[in-house]
Amino acid sequence: MKQYAVYCLLVFCLLATSTFSIPRRDEAAISVSSHEVIHSTTSVETLYFGEIPLTGFQPETFAYNPANNTLHLIEKKKRIYTIRTLQADNSFSPVKNWWKLSSHSHLDNFVYNSTGGLYACLKSNRSKGAVKQALVFLTKKNRMKKISLQKINQVPATGPDAARKKKGGSTRHRIQDIKFSGTALALTYHNRAVKFYNIVEGQALGASRITGIPNRNSFYNYQYLSVSPKANKTGGQLTRYDIRTGEISGTVSFGDTKNTNKPFYLTNYREQLYLLSDDGLFFGTQEDETLKKAADISELPMSATSQIRFFAAARDDTLYFSCLDDSGRIHLYCLNNALI
Repeated sequence: MKQYAVYCLLVFCLLATSTFSIPRRDEAAISVSSHEVIHSTTSVETLYFGEIPLTGFQPETFAYNPANNTLHLIEKKKRIYTIRTLQADNSFSPVKNWWKLSSHSHLDNFVYNSTGGLYACLKSNRSKGAVKQALVFLTKKNRMKKISLQKINQVPATGPDAARKKKGGSTRHRIQDIKFSGTALALTYHNRAVKFYNIVEGQALGASRITGIPNRNSFYNYQYLSVSPKANKTGGQLTRYDIRTGEISGTVSFGDTKNTNKPFYLTNYREQLYLLSDDGLFFGTQEDETLKKAADISELPMSATSQIRFFAAARDDTLYFSCLDDSGRIHLYCLNNALI
């Protein structure tokens, strides 16, 4: 009997030091790792993250649907784009929808709006390097519907344009970032120009002189937040614009790195912000003056933010991100931050 009790104690110890399982939003359990994060307040909190298997897939990108609280994997094989849904058991569903393009066209910037509609940017190559681009709605019947947005290819000139023109470079700018906030739409271009539209009317909305950086911005409730034109002396800084007037409505600081040209990624779920940089993972709201630090980069499953390929916030303080390892293999992680 004594030997049996010792055996049970050993088994319990082994289980206590192994990986944890926490409930997902659908109450199904996923195997995750845990990391303790100690703050200056001496409180100890826990980050949970787990890798979602991508065996057999070659993701082009991912997209998060806020209406259904679902993550989707998008693949491209030859001229056909397919989409799958992440299921409760962390497997991906069979292909339910697909879209076939001509040999001179491609899709990028896949994004869901707040009601669950899937959109993307359709880009078609033209002569002399020109590109025609349009916003398209991807239907469930494997078709695409072009959304009429006035003068979508007429991009306001910005500071980088003068340097490109002087060097003989192209000033034709492609859409590199799409964000929805209700019926409002923010398009961020290669030259950092940002155009806003009312997607129902197809008309331009608000200011036309706001600038931002693709993947380093958030858009919610008529507030566009992106990296500040000037570096903060004490760390990174974001500038918040009211798109209706173009005026600055506030700033948000983060980290202690003065060089804001370093890679970082910004995402939001409604007003909640999440920022990932070489300084670590930060969180807060778009009204905060300073973002709080949740973890150092060393506590996350990546060695540098330059390896990030996708970063999205979801419900219930959940983050999804994909990154490349040193061999070029892509990984997908789900992170739950108990601090937030």
